[in-house]
Amino acid sequence: MSNWVATVYDETGAIQCKVTTKGKIQELIKKFDRSTQADKWASLRLIDGASGWYAILQHTSLNIVTKLTRDEAMGAVLGNTKSGPAMHSPKSNPNFQAKVHQTRVTFSHG
Repeated sequence: MSNWVATVYDETGAIQCKVTTKGKIQELIKKFDRSTQADKWASLRLIDGASGWYAILQHTSLNIVTKLTRDEAMGAVLGNTKSGPAMHSPKSNPNFQAKVHQTRVTFSHG
């Protein structure tokens, strides 16, 4: 029994559609047994969409409604993509300087 319904909307509140591989237009509404399945499906659809898109995850019999924004979906699927600096200076030596060594490259003229 499908207890959860996920629906993807744009910023105006219109239900979004996609074109299937057979060329048919399909609304982005799908039923699921578990909320985690609905969350994953909605997150993947939101990543493919525009910046104003959002999804509503709703339980069919209980009064549970969750709104998922595109930014939240990007964070959940892609994870933390922030990386630190390319080079860290040691905390113990404030006079740290990068060490550069000369390299030699040779090519075969073969």
